[in-house]
Amino acid sequence: MNNPDPNNPNPLPDNPNPEPARPPAPPETPPGEPPGVPPPSPDPIPTPDQEPIGVPPGTPSEIPSEPTFPGPTA
Repeated sequence: MNNPDPNNPNPLPDNPNPEPARPPAPPETPPGEPPGVPPPSPDPIPTPDQEPIGVPPGTPSEIPSEPTFPGPTA
């Protein structure tokens, strides 16, 4: 079973308590899909005629690019 190594005159004995081999890891991508392709989004993409999901009524359509702060006080 163990062939003596001529370069190592004192070979280590076999490990009496070896760890069991790990099961192989599942593939990151399902078979049939090329690697690097992101999975499809679970959220539906709203069409242009639909209102985005989760926006309460009365919310402005755009956020101003610069915040408006109150003027300086005396």
